[in-house]
Amino acid sequence: MEKLGRGVVAVRASTANALVSWRLLGLDPSGIGFNVYRATGSGSAAKLNGNVLTAGTNYLDTTANLAQTSTYHVRPVVGGTEQAASGTFTLLANKAVEPVVRIPLCLLYGWQSL
Repeated sequence: MEKLGRGVVAVRASTANALVSWRLLGLDPSGIGFNVYRATGSGSAAKLNGNVLTAGTNYLDTTANLAQTSTYHVRPVVGGTEQAASGTFTLLANKAVEPVVRIPLCLLYGWQSL
């Protein structure tokens, strides 16, 4: 099994919503749930979901102020106990509506661009 993190990402799903997604890991126990947290600007992180999320690994944030930078993380919940936080993902203010996360690639020595 690879040692992977949750891989939290967030994209602007519409003019009013952000979609947050993360990995379910191969060694996660059955019945695992998640809590989603968001920090807006330089503020403290606040939990977004009312009940533990158990039906998937995504969350539609309908209350985000998309004119401000938002930083997301998730916390697994196992047996009713919240576990350590995942790594974070920062969605920049006024980001375009786009269903992807763009990752710039660096060419390796000896490779040529087309």
